[in-house]
Amino acid sequence: MKKTSIGIIILVIVLLAGWIASQLFTSTITPESIVILEANVTNDFITMKGDFSASAVNYKSYKVDYKDGKLFVRIQGSILNASGVGRFDLTIINKFGKIDEVYVQGSAASDSRLIWPVK
Repeated sequence: MKKTSIGIIILVIVLLAGWIASQLFTSTITPESIVILEANVTNDFITMKGDFSASAVNYKSYKVDYKDGKLFVRIQGSILNASGVGRFDLTIINKFGKIDEVYVQGSAASDSRLIWPVK
């Protein structure tokens, strides 16, 4: 009975440590490392499909900021997310109103690249 309890405790600790490590190694991907395959804006949704130029990066999540008709999307990725995939397909509800431009943005506000409209 004690061996089983100790085994379960060790398993939980290992799983928890792995989850914490994957969260710690999640970071904002630089715009130069993001390949946008498709971007579109409607009154209801903003959609983006893309991939990463580095095959080791897996999509994790995204964050958005809106200012003066410009939407800035920060793509989060991790190299430790073994179950993740590099490609991403985002559908963001347009709760911002009129969007004139969409950018992918890195960690710094100055690190951004226009993806919509395509010029």
